Amino acid sequence: MRRILLPDNVEGMRWASSLSTLPEATAAFDAALEALEQEVSPGEVDLLLAFVSPPHAGRCEAIVERAAR
Repeated sequence: MRRILLPDNVEGMRWASSLSTLPEATAAFDAALEALEQEVSPGEVDLLLAFVSPPHAGRCEAIVERAAR
């Protein structure tokens, strides 16, 4: 087992995940985001990964716009 030591001023990585099964893409993203906000404390997000199922693929630009807020 390999240990990774972080400097004293670095906190461990915080992460959360959520899933929505709503049929409309932006509503599904909003619901998943709301669930994430319940899990993670307020602050700047360094990385957001959103996986979009094929039925929602045509709405990727709208999802990106919402994620950028």
